[in-house]
Order: sequence, then C-alpha cells, then structure tokens
Amino acid sequence: MALTNLLQALAGLGGLLAIALPEGQRSLGRFVFALGLLLLGLDTMKTAVEVVGTRFELAVLQGLPPIVYLLVGVGLTALIQSSSASMLISLAALNGGLVSLSEALAFMIGADLGTTSTLLLGSVKGAADKRQVAAFHLLYNVATALLAFLVLLPLWPRLLAALGWNDPLLGLVAFHSTFNLLGVFLFLPWLAPLERGLVRWVGRRARDPDPFEDVDPKAVEPALLVVEQSVARLGETIRRRCLDWPDRGALPAFYRDYEAITDREMRITAYLNRVGQQPLDAGQTARLQRVRQCLSEWVYACKAIKDVVDDLAPLHDSRAPALVALDAALHRGLAAALAHGAALDETAHGRAMAQLTRQAYQAVEAARAEGISVLNLVREIDACGRHWIRGARAGSSI
Repeated sequence: MALTNLLQALAGLGGLLAIALPEGQRSLGRFVFALGLLLLGLDTMKTAVEVVGTRFELAVLQGLPPIVYLLVGVGLTALIQSSSASMLISLAALNGGLVSLSEALAFMIGADLGTTSTLLLGSVKGAADKRQVAAFHLLYNVATALLAFLVLLPLWPRLLAALGWNDPLLGLVAFHSTFNLLGVFLFLPWLAPLERGLVRWVGRRARDPDPFEDVDPKAVEPALLVVEQSVARLGETIRRRCLDWPDRGALPAFYRDYEAITDREMRITAYLNRVGQQPLDAGQTARLQRVRQCLSEWVYACKAIKDVVDDLAPLHDSRAPALVALDAALHRGLAAALAHGAALDETAHGRAMAQLTRQAYQAVEAARAEGISVLNLVREIDACGRHWIRGARAGSSI
C-alpha cells in the first residue's frame, strides 16, 4: 500500500506542477503526472494479477502429459500478461507436491512462450520496425521453447541428480535461466542474416518509393535537394491533415494517415542520418540542420492534433451553439497559423490562442455535457500552430 500511496502522490504532484509552472515548463508537470499514472496502473495490474494467480491450481492437470502443461502455461501467461505470476504458480505447485518437476518445467516453458503475446498485440497496428521486433521475439521464444521441451527437459532431472541437486525449486529456477541462456548462444551467430530476413519479409507495406531512395547519400548536393523536396511535400500532407478535422466516423482514416506520416518521417530521418555521415561543408551542415528541425517540428504539429483528435471529432459533430462557434473559431485560428507559417510570429499566434482560450472557458459546461475537454483541445491546437510556425521558419529556404 505504501508504494500505491507514493505513486498517487507522484501523479498529484505532476498535476500541480502542470497547473502552477509557467507555460513553457508545464510539460515537466504533465510528464510527472503521466509517469505517476503509468506506474500506478502497472502496480494495480500487478496486484490484480497476483490474485488471479493464487486462484489457479495446477493440481487439476495431474496425470496429463507435459505438452498440456506447456499449452496451459502459454494460455495463462497470455491471459494475465505476467510471466512472473506464472512462475509463482509453478513454484507453489512444485513446492506443495502438486506437480512433478517435469510437469513444472513444461509449464514454465509455456509461460516463457506466452510472453510473446504482449509484443504481438502491441505490434498489430505498429510501424514496420515494431512488427519486425515482435516477429524476432516470437521466433526466439518458439525456438528456445522447442529446444527446452524436446532436448533439455528430458535430460534435466538426470542432470540434477548427477550434480547432486535435491532441491526441486532450485532446479526449476536454474532450468529457466539455462534454456534462456542457451537461446542467446543459439541466436547470437545468426543475428545479421535474421535482421536482413526480417527487414525483407516482415512488416512490409505496399507504397511508392520516395524519390530520395534512388539518390546515393554520398552525392551530398543532390541528396540534400531531393530530401528538401520530400520534406516540403510531407509538410503539405501534414498541413492538410491538421486542417481536415475528422468526424467520429472518419477517426480510423485519420489514424491510418498519421501512421503513414510517421512511417515516412522515419524513412526521411534514416536518410538524413546517412547524409550526415558524409563530409559536409558549413553550408551543407546548416541545410541539413534546417531540414531536420523542419521535419521534426511539422511532425510534432501533426502529433498535437492526433493527441486530441478524440475530443476534436465530437466537437466537430456537436450541434450545441457554443461548441459549433468554438469549433469554427479554433479552425480559423489554426488555419491562420498554418497558412502564414514563417510570416507569423509565435507572439501573434499566442495572442490569438489566448482569445480562443477565453472563448473555450465559456463553452466548458456545454463541452463537459458531451464529454469533451475543450481546454486541453485549445492547448494542443496552440502547440500545433507553434510547432508549424517553427518548422516553417526553419524550412523557409526549402
């Protein structure tokens, strides 16, 4: 309970800092608040999982073959998302004499394999590199599980007897460490070919190649020219996406567009890194820095809209007069920032957003009735405009 109280206090401190700190430093408060909530959620989930673990009895599987224990270990760990809880279950059952050592070993192998579900679920809508990591994790765990189940498990009791280890709990823990270590040694020599195979076959997307992909980064001037053009085109895509506010039915399309934007950003960034490794003169270095800043700021502008799109869509759909007026005013304010870009300074944009904040305060009650956080909405639209202005200023020569 002491840890829970500490994490609650951390989240509370972050909330206070997000309100009390000056505008430019409030992101620190939001970070502390989010960190506190994240850790509190993990601690709560861990406590809940432990309750599930104490109610599951391996004794119901007595007399069944080891493969059943393995499959149950996979399923239980995938369900409760905690291999440590599964480990506790197997240790408790083995210590109580409810299962044999071989059965506990099979269950532990399954628990180790069940951990792959976490990454697999997280990679479903992720970028290509996330799916590649998840695929490698799955391949590694399946291979080590097969090695442990088919080879190591039959030999382990005899090996423990030969070493004079009579403690089954120690044997279970040592088995888990041993087969994971064997997996590391098994895969280590094959990392390079596995990487090439995963990049080639996993997470590929049907897309048109970017123009810069056909230009050797060693040719610095053509490379800079073509990547500047690519960033300018991406910026126009971002500008249209930021101003085309979706209704509720169009949210899936918005998220697909945002994922495509971030995927393209990663490709451009990787290419810029390769250009940056070449010998550059002072002018080329300055151009490269401007392109990097421009790309980063424009993608952050899009992210600001993405972070509040779940409030933006119902605001756009609302028929309440105060919210209809606020929706139109916010759109005009953002459109002004994204249209003028480098010609508009952040001070002028800040004045416009301050006026919109006052209007948002007047619409708080109507927004709360529809579950919309209008004040947070105004803050993120303000952030979107500021990022766009900074990016446009950096990219004024693009």
